[in-house]
Amino acid sequence: GRSEPLGVVAMSATMDADRIADHLGATAIACTGRVFSVELEHQLRPDRDTLDVRVAKAVRQLCRDGLDGHVLVFLPSVREIERAQARLQAVARDEHLELCPLHGSLSADEQDRALAPSERRKVIIATNIAETSLTIDGVVAVIDSGLANVATHDPASQRSRLAERPISQASATQRSGRAGRTRPGRCIRLYTAGDLGRRPAHDTPDIERVD
Repeated sequence: GRSEPLGVVAMSATMDADRIADHLGATAIACTGRVFSVELEHQLRPDRDTLDVRVAKAVRQLCRDGLDGHVLVFLPSVREIERAQARLQAVARDEHLELCPLHGSLSADEQDRALAPSERRKVIIATNIAETSLTIDGVVAVIDSGLANVATHDPASQRSRLAERPISQASATQRSGRAGRTRPGRCIRLYTAGDLGRRPAHDTPDIERVD
Protein backbone atom coordinates (compact mmCIF):
# COMPACT_ATOMS: atom_id res chain seq x y z
CA GLY A 1 0.00 0.00 0.00
CA ARG A 2 0.92 3.64 -0.35
CA SER A 3 2.34 5.16 2.85
CA GLU A 4 2.36 8.87 1.92
CA PRO A 5 -0.67 10.96 0.89
CA LEU A 6 -1.43 11.14 -2.81
CA GLY A 7 -1.24 14.64 -4.27
CA VAL A 8 -3.64 15.57 -7.06
CA VAL A 9 -3.21 18.64 -9.27
CA ALA A 10 -6.09 20.00 -11.38
CA MET A 11 -4.81 22.28 -14.12
CA SER A 12 -6.62 24.54 -16.55
CA ALA A 13 -5.98 27.87 -18.22
CA THR A 14 -9.63 28.93 -18.18
CA MET A 15 -11.32 27.55 -15.05
CA ASP A 16 -12.38 29.54 -11.98
CA ALA A 17 -9.50 28.26 -9.84
CA ASP A 18 -10.44 30.04 -6.61
CA ARG A 19 -14.00 28.72 -6.68
CA ILE A 20 -12.85 25.15 -7.31
CA ALA A 21 -10.11 25.35 -4.68
CA ASP A 22 -12.63 26.60 -2.12
CA HIS A 23 -15.01 23.75 -2.96
CA LEU A 24 -12.27 21.13 -2.62
CA GLY A 25 -10.53 22.68 0.36
CA ALA A 26 -7.39 22.97 -1.77
CA THR A 27 -4.85 25.66 -2.54
CA ALA A 28 -4.94 27.62 -5.79
CA ILE A 29 -1.53 28.15 -7.41
CA ALA A 30 -0.97 30.54 -10.32
CA CYS A 31 1.74 29.63 -12.82
CA THR A 32 1.89 32.27 -15.54
CA GLY A 33 5.00 30.97 -17.30
CA ARG A 34 6.98 33.14 -19.68
CA VAL A 35 4.64 35.32 -21.72
CA PHE A 36 5.60 38.17 -24.04
CA SER A 37 3.44 41.26 -24.41
CA VAL A 38 0.54 41.09 -26.87
CA GLU A 39 -0.99 44.22 -28.38
CA LEU A 40 -4.78 43.90 -28.17
CA GLU A 41 -7.10 45.48 -30.75
CA HIS A 42 -10.91 45.46 -30.52
CA GLN A 43 -13.50 46.53 -33.05
CA LEU A 44 -14.67 50.07 -32.33
CA ARG A 45 -18.24 49.09 -33.22
CA PRO A 46 -20.01 45.87 -34.25
CA ASP A 47 -19.16 44.87 -37.83
CA ARG A 48 -22.15 43.68 -39.85
CA ASP A 49 -20.05 41.87 -42.47
CA THR A 50 -19.99 38.08 -42.45
CA LEU A 51 -17.27 36.43 -40.39
CA ASP A 52 -15.21 35.32 -43.40
CA VAL A 53 -15.12 38.88 -44.75
CA ARG A 54 -14.03 40.26 -41.38
CA VAL A 55 -11.25 37.67 -41.15
CA ALA A 56 -10.00 38.58 -44.64
CA LYS A 57 -9.96 42.27 -43.75
CA ALA A 58 -7.95 41.54 -40.60
CA VAL A 59 -5.40 39.43 -42.48
CA ARG A 60 -4.96 42.14 -45.10
CA GLN A 61 -4.44 44.71 -42.34
CA LEU A 62 -1.74 42.55 -40.74
CA CYS A 63 0.03 42.22 -44.08
CA ARG A 64 -0.14 45.98 -44.71
CA ASP A 65 1.42 46.51 -41.28
CA GLY A 66 4.40 44.28 -42.11
CA LEU A 67 3.44 40.78 -40.98
CA ASP A 68 6.65 38.83 -40.33
CA GLY A 69 5.36 35.50 -39.05
CA HIS A 70 2.34 33.22 -38.92
CA VAL A 71 -1.28 34.16 -38.15
CA LEU A 72 -3.57 32.00 -36.03
CA VAL A 73 -7.28 32.52 -36.66
CA PHE A 74 -9.86 31.20 -34.18
CA LEU A 75 -13.24 30.29 -35.70
CA PRO A 76 -16.15 28.36 -34.16
CA SER A 77 -16.68 25.55 -36.66
CA VAL A 78 -15.38 23.61 -39.64
CA ARG A 79 -17.98 25.33 -41.81
CA GLU A 80 -16.67 28.77 -40.86
CA ILE A 81 -13.09 27.59 -41.44
CA GLU A 82 -13.99 26.46 -44.96
CA ARG A 83 -15.76 29.75 -45.71
CA ALA A 84 -12.82 31.77 -44.41
CA GLN A 85 -10.34 29.65 -46.36
CA ALA A 86 -12.26 30.31 -49.57
CA ARG A 87 -12.48 34.04 -48.82
CA LEU A 88 -8.75 34.23 -48.07
CA GLN A 89 -7.63 32.77 -51.40
CA ALA A 90 -7.19 36.20 -52.97
CA VAL A 91 -5.28 37.55 -49.97
CA ALA A 92 -3.04 34.48 -49.91
CA ARG A 93 -2.26 34.88 -53.61
CA ASP A 94 -1.47 38.60 -53.30
CA GLU A 95 0.64 38.22 -50.15
CA HIS A 96 2.20 34.79 -50.84
CA LEU A 97 0.59 33.20 -47.78
CA GLU A 98 -0.04 29.52 -47.11
CA LEU A 99 -3.54 28.71 -45.84
CA CYS A 100 -3.69 25.86 -43.31
CA PRO A 101 -6.98 24.67 -41.78
CA LEU A 102 -6.71 23.00 -38.38
CA HIS A 103 -9.49 21.04 -36.69
CA GLY A 104 -10.13 17.62 -35.22
CA SER A 105 -11.73 16.18 -38.38
CA LEU A 106 -8.51 16.45 -40.41
CA SER A 107 -6.08 13.58 -40.85
CA ALA A 108 -2.85 13.53 -38.84
CA ASP A 109 -0.87 14.51 -41.94
CA GLU A 110 -3.14 17.49 -42.59
CA GLN A 111 -2.85 18.65 -38.99
CA ASP A 112 0.93 18.23 -39.12
CA ARG A 113 1.04 20.53 -42.14
CA ALA A 114 -0.48 23.33 -40.07
CA LEU A 115 1.87 22.70 -37.15
CA ALA A 116 5.13 22.12 -39.03
CA PRO A 117 7.80 24.87 -39.13
CA SER A 118 7.74 26.90 -42.35
CA GLU A 119 9.67 29.86 -43.70
CA ARG A 120 6.61 30.82 -45.72
CA ARG A 121 4.07 32.87 -43.76
CA LYS A 122 1.06 30.75 -42.83
CA VAL A 123 -2.50 31.61 -41.91
CA ILE A 124 -3.65 28.78 -39.64
CA ILE A 125 -7.45 28.75 -39.50
CA ALA A 126 -8.45 26.75 -36.45
CA THR A 127 -11.21 25.85 -34.07
CA ASN A 128 -10.50 26.15 -30.33
CA ILE A 129 -8.40 22.97 -30.65
CA ALA A 130 -5.52 25.47 -30.88
CA GLU A 131 -6.57 27.43 -27.78
CA THR A 132 -4.87 25.31 -25.12
CA SER A 133 -3.75 21.95 -26.44
CA LEU A 134 -1.27 22.96 -29.15
CA THR A 135 1.71 25.27 -29.48
CA ILE A 136 2.49 26.53 -32.97
CA ASP A 137 5.94 28.03 -33.43
CA GLY A 138 6.24 31.29 -35.33
CA VAL A 139 2.76 32.69 -34.56
CA VAL A 140 3.06 36.47 -34.23
CA ALA A 141 -0.60 37.43 -34.62
CA VAL A 142 -3.98 36.06 -33.57
CA ILE A 143 -7.37 36.89 -35.07
CA ASP A 144 -10.10 35.96 -32.61
CA SER A 145 -13.71 35.63 -33.74
CA GLY A 146 -14.80 35.48 -30.09
CA LEU A 147 -16.93 32.43 -30.86
CA ALA A 148 -16.77 28.70 -30.23
CA ASN A 149 -18.99 25.69 -30.80
CA VAL A 150 -20.02 24.44 -27.36
CA ALA A 151 -21.69 21.13 -26.48
CA THR A 152 -25.06 21.61 -24.77
CA HIS A 153 -27.73 19.16 -23.60
CA ASP A 154 -31.30 19.49 -24.84
CA PRO A 155 -33.63 18.03 -22.16
CA ALA A 156 -36.53 17.84 -24.61
CA SER A 157 -34.75 15.54 -27.06
CA GLN A 158 -32.38 14.00 -24.49
CA ARG A 159 -29.53 14.68 -26.90
CA SER A 160 -26.38 16.77 -26.87
CA ARG A 161 -25.77 19.23 -29.68
CA LEU A 162 -23.20 21.83 -30.64
CA ALA A 163 -24.23 25.44 -30.46
CA GLU A 164 -22.28 28.55 -31.38
CA ARG A 165 -21.64 30.70 -28.32
CA PRO A 166 -19.49 33.72 -27.38
CA ILE A 167 -16.35 32.67 -25.53
CA SER A 168 -15.60 33.74 -21.96
CA GLN A 169 -13.13 36.43 -20.93
CA ALA A 170 -10.73 33.71 -19.77
CA SER A 171 -10.83 32.02 -23.19
CA ALA A 172 -10.27 35.37 -24.91
CA THR A 173 -7.16 35.87 -22.78
CA GLN A 174 -5.97 32.35 -23.54
CA ARG A 175 -6.43 32.87 -27.28
CA SER A 176 -4.60 36.19 -27.36
CA GLY A 177 -1.70 34.63 -25.46
CA ARG A 178 -0.97 32.32 -28.38
CA ALA A 179 0.57 35.35 -30.10
CA GLY A 180 3.06 35.96 -27.28
CA ARG A 181 4.72 32.59 -26.91
CA THR A 182 8.12 33.34 -28.42
CA ARG A 183 8.12 37.15 -28.83
CA PRO A 184 5.80 40.15 -28.58
CA GLY A 185 2.70 39.72 -30.72
CA ARG A 186 -0.63 41.16 -31.76
CA CYS A 187 -4.23 40.06 -31.34
CA ILE A 188 -7.13 41.42 -33.40
CA ARG A 189 -10.46 40.69 -31.72
CA LEU A 190 -13.42 40.77 -34.10
CA TYR A 191 -15.69 42.13 -31.36
CA THR A 192 -15.82 45.24 -29.20
CA ALA A 193 -14.25 45.76 -25.79
CA GLY A 194 -17.75 46.41 -24.43
CA ASP A 195 -18.91 43.04 -25.74
CA LEU A 196 -15.99 41.33 -24.00
CA GLY A 197 -16.75 43.11 -20.73
CA ARG A 198 -20.30 41.73 -20.71
CA ARG A 199 -19.16 38.12 -21.11
CA PRO A 200 -18.73 35.70 -18.19
CA ALA A 201 -15.29 35.66 -16.61
CA HIS A 202 -14.91 31.88 -17.01
CA ASP A 203 -16.28 29.03 -19.10
CA THR A 204 -19.32 27.15 -17.82
CA PRO A 205 -18.16 23.73 -16.56
CA ASP A 206 -19.11 20.82 -18.81
CA ILE A 207 -21.04 19.16 -15.98
CA GLU A 208 -23.50 22.09 -16.09
CA ARG A 209 -23.92 21.93 -19.89
CA VAL A 210 -23.84 18.32 -21.07
CA ASP A 211 -25.36 15.02 -20.09
